[in-house]
Amino acid sequence: MSSGYIDERVAQGAREIIVLRERLAPLNQEEARLKDEKAQLFKDQERIRANIESLKSGASQRDLAERFVAKLNEQEDRLEAIGREMERVTREKKETQAEVNRKLQELVFTKDLGTPSP
Repeated sequence: MSSGYIDERVAQGAREIIVLRERLAPLNQEEARLKDEKAQLFKDQERIRANIESLKSGASQRDLAERFVAKLNEQEDRLEAIGREMERVTREKKETQAEVNRKLQELVFTKDLGTPSP
């Protein structure tokens, strides 16, 4: 700024964009964490379903099958929660990125207005 190449409006706009971009980083991390957790749940569910299939009839096997089914129900509840969290994260990312794009357009427009014609 002190060199005169960037005026205060452009510098302020750049600072605002940096803040917005910094808000995107944790959203990206949360999205990755949720995707990993979802993949792990699917993998675990495959294992549990295979265990249920391998059980023979009998009281002890029935108890184990009920335990497996209860675990699957818990995981399904978590998968639904992950789905809701992913929707929220995706929405926040889109809104933040749209704000970054809008701020960038304002900077370009401001620069174009501030640039003298040849």
